[in-house]
Amino acid sequence: MKINGKMLAAGVVLGLAAAMLMGAMGAEPAGPGRYQLSSSAVYVWVMDTHTGQVWTTERRDETTPSFISSKPVVWIDYGTPVKEAGR
Repeated sequence: MKINGKMLAAGVVLGLAAAMLMGAMGAEPAGPGRYQLSSSAVYVWVMDTHTGQVWTTERRDETTPSFISSKPVVWIDYGTPVKEAGR
């Protein structure tokens, strides 16, 4: 089969159009994740951005890194904030 200039141009145009349509139909950009983390040298805080619930850690031995310490990390649940009536 012989390829002429018109067929080549038509193929390139159709290929570019298909690529542009696929890009336009992409998923919407993702927002922030459900869980957000923050940390310091001693504590770690985890927040559920959907409910507002917050957890933090309390290490028994604050002088030894947690991956070396034989004492377990304790998670403290601060609960979910509740809106007051009238606010």
